Amino acid sequence: MAESQKNRELSALRPKKKTTFAKGETETNAAAFLPNGRNLILARGNGAIESWKLPSGDLDLANSDSQIEAKLVVPTIDGTTLFTQQCDSSLRRLDAKTLKELNRIETPKSISSVEHIAVSPDGSLCAISGYGHVAIVKSDTGEVIHEEPHHHHGQFTPDGQRLVTAMESERGGKESTLRIRNVADWSLVVETNSVRRVFSLAITPNGRWLFVVAPSGLLKAELPE
Repeated sequence: MAESQKNRELSALRPKKKTTFAKGETETNAAAFLPNGRNLILARGNGAIESWKLPSGDLDLANSDSQIEAKLVVPTIDGTTLFTQQCDSSLRRLDAKTLKELNRIETPKSISSVEHIAVSPDGSLCAISGYGHVAIVKSDTGEVIHEEPHHHHGQFTPDGQRLVTAMESERGGKESTLRIRNVADWSLVVETNSVRRVFSLAITPNGRWLFVVAPSGLLKAELPE
């Protein structure tokens, strides 16, 4: 591709209008769009969770009940509930419309530090990953129902029926293991050694394709039916 054509394409990606949110206020640790595309959720350094209207950039709601910073914000697919991961490794479940806290979820003792959370499509389950361990917990009670030792990056399929995880590769170049389990009974669907290290996983909305971010690049694989 010619350099001039590249420049034209990159120029087309530049926003025509920018909106600055809460300029000069507390730093932002995490941000996420609600599925309706009309609200942006921000997690602030002072522990506040804020909802900002789009495209106006006006503050809609704020919850300052917690003084503990949040590092991650994850909304459910239907946009009714938010999950935040706090710096003390606990999780908060919030009502997306009011930002009121519904309950807190204590991190399982098997996970010393949370690195990633994934939420099932209906919001009833959370897959908490950290330091080579994945635990699935009930969102309303925090009860641990399944665990996957030595794995990380838990990701639900769009129907919520399966969970994909990756095992940390061992020293000496052993390949990482990708594993898919049925959430209901934790039965194994498939297991495969694919790459030497996995940075993250992503599943397409139709549940057909799995993308793996690895040192060798972006890998694509078809998920089993």
